[in-house]
Amino acid sequence: MNDRLGGHERTVSLTCLLLSQLLLPTAGPRDFAGNAAYLSVLVTLAVGLAAVVLLRRISGGEAYFDVCLSCGPASGLFLGLLGLLFFLNTVSAFRALLDTLEAYILSLTPRSLVAALLLLCLLPGAFFGSAPIARMQSFYAPVALLLYLLVLALALPHSAHLSNLFPLLGEGAGPVALQGLRLSPALLWLFVLLIEQKSAPRPLRSGLLAVLCACLLLCAGLFVFSLVHAPGSPTETDYPLLQLASLSGYWRYFQRTQSVFVFAWTPLMLAATAAGLCYSGRCLGRAFRMDDPRPVLLPLGILLAAAAAPEIARAPALLRFLVEERLYRLCLLPPLLLPYLVLYLRKRRERGKEHG
Repeated sequence: MNDRLGGHERTVSLTCLLLSQLLLPTAGPRDFAGNAAYLSVLVTLAVGLAAVVLLRRISGGEAYFDVCLSCGPASGLFLGLLGLLFFLNTVSAFRALLDTLEAYILSLTPRSLVAALLLLCLLPGAFFGSAPIARMQSFYAPVALLLYLLVLALALPHSAHLSNLFPLLGEGAGPVALQGLRLSPALLWLFVLLIEQKSAPRPLRSGLLAVLCACLLLCAGLFVFSLVHAPGSPTETDYPLLQLASLSGYWRYFQRTQSVFVFAWTPLMLAATAAGLCYSGRCLGRAFRMDDPRPVLLPLGILLAAAAAPEIARAPALLRFLVEERLYRLCLLPPLLLPYLVLYLRKRRERGKEHG
């Protein structure tokens, strides 16, 4: 597997990974923050920047896998839990992609067949490693950015009204902050900084730039969303593509050509799903002391397709609880803090012996 990322590739890849989760439909951004939903992203931005600095500080320049191995028998637990978190995050992204395709261009095709066909695209990317996926994202990122900004610009001349921005805090400061915190679990992808610590220079710079770019793009979209929709107006945000499009009123003016826009959304989500599968396999492979994690990827891919294929109404209750509500992200702290806590205690004992 080729897992050596350059600084630019890591920044672009991490930005795309963060956006792939930030743009997923959560509880609807305006359900909590109203017309001030764009301000809630600033809370997410602050949390993300603080998280990057924290990750850099607690890592001490060491890669995550190396730190975990220093924990002895407990390393498999930390690595396995992180691999599971990556996998569940990947399931949510893959389900969102299938929802979009089913809603717009493949409504008559069985969902399980679409999942199986997409899996044939995902597995080669995951097998080749994170570096080829990052290069694909770097190549596609300018195109996706241009389309995103074009959609926002097309809506503004038609129905933008400054009065829609008032009251400035929407439903109040509390809901704005709450919505910002609800978006923060997308920062799970920042674990990529720890995993790829040795393969590219300036991880702190890459992380800060990625969080800044992703949050500002989402903030711009929600700002335009607020300009073109009056407070309290009914909106449709059930599907990721429609959420992305409705940020600018795109769906009002181009209803017959929305299938074209699917091709702007699909590569982003495909690359994010392949990257999630790759990192999940790398973590689980290390948990089982495997030098080459590729044998893990095929069973993981089959599980991914099986978890994402059922429609939400037919999905098992546990799957809906974990993936749709994204409650699994409550388990973020153990794989983050415990390995470094163990490493810190060991170094402290070594220093004590030296001075003793």
